[in-house]
Amino acid sequence: MTTQKRKQLHRIYRIAVSIVTVIAGICLMCACVGIYRSGDKPFSREAVAQAFAPIALPVYLCLALVIGGFILDAALPCPEKEKAQRQPHMVLQRLRQKTDMTLCTPETCRAVLSQCESRRRCTLICTAVNLIAAVVFLIYALNGSNFHRSEINASMLRAMYLFVPCLAVSFASALLCVYHNRKSMEAEIAALRQAKDCAAEPVPHRERKLHWLKAALIAAAVVLIAVGYAGGGFRDVLTKAVNICTECIGLG
Repeated sequence: MTTQKRKQLHRIYRIAVSIVTVIAGICLMCACVGIYRSGDKPFSREAVAQAFAPIALPVYLCLALVIGGFILDAALPCPEKEKAQRQPHMVLQRLRQKTDMTLCTPETCRAVLSQCESRRRCTLICTAVNLIAAVVFLIYALNGSNFHRSEINASMLRAMYLFVPCLAVSFASALLCVYHNRKSMEAEIAALRQAKDCAAEPVPHRERKLHWLKAALIAAAVVLIAVGYAGGGFRDVLTKAVNICTECIGLG
């Protein structure tokens, strides 16, 4: 099979997976809303089975497509994407391979070393923040006195009041680290371009627009999560989840 046909086949597969995943997600949300609004005991096995039976086809089809994707990648791997080659870390890797740093000016060497050290410090700080957040929550979670069998919902809610901020801090630090490292790599690429016999294609303007779009979507998600958290919506969801585990599945 030619390279063009492989690309076309993978493109068709990605479109199919996207459409089926969206349909399955909408069906799942509708089923969950229907369960939530049904009766005094909406989480019985019968109610759940009845609500999820009509949407079994799109869910199973989505799972089949995911499995088929692994088979497709193994049998007909997609050629290396040109876009991936234009990512800053790929451009930087190629630049380092063909640049003799001994021939670069002292200013270029200092700029490259400075950016490498900046990324290293940022990664260490992000790792430390994530470890601290994890340790803080684990200290609380591993303390058995914070959880009472007679007050499962209240105990889980108290844990969530600590878990959500810890998760938010870790997530924010990871985002900042990724953003900083990308900007640092772009600065290092700019410095290496000034070296003798060093050339590389710039990061396309279209990709920068996509990065702003991704940042806007992430910001919107954070705002919506914060609104839901402030409105106490997570409390209802957590209570229902606890009830499923303790009443329907029978973990209690």
